[in-house]
Amino acid sequence: MIDESPASPDVTAGHAIARAALYLRVSTGRQAESDPSIPDQRRCYIVNKQTPRIEFMRSATFTVRVNAAAKKRLERLAKSTGRSRSFLAAEAIHEYLDVNEWQVAGIKQAIASLDRGEGVPHERVKDWVTSWGNSGERPIPKRS
Repeated sequence: MIDESPASPDVTAGHAIARAALYLRVSTGRQAESDPSIPDQRRCYIVNKQTPRIEFMRSATFTVRVNAAAKKRLERLAKSTGRSRSFLAAEAIHEYLDVNEWQVAGIKQAIASLDRGEGVPHERVKDWVTSWGNSGERPIPKRS
């Protein structure tokens, strides 16, 4: 999925950058039988379609403590999807990082624009919002 919103890290000068991911698994037959999430799995990313480059990253292992209810939910989801708990937890962490890194970057960008004096004064925004639904609805306020 490509996010084409202006603040997205996947958009440069108004053009979406295509990203694709390929998951490779390296294992013995015995490992594959016992755990579909192989510790030696590698990720291969084609980062930019204009200048294709491939990056390989080994996965790393660490421990996360969750309450018993979350563990049960994760086990149920893993069983119903045919994925391992490890795979689902890693995917959840990646999604969390993507969303939160994007959000924090957007907040920092907004604060920097306000520091440069590029904001709209609160009173003008308040007057504009208050006028919504009235016959004399005001136009969107411009930056100072």
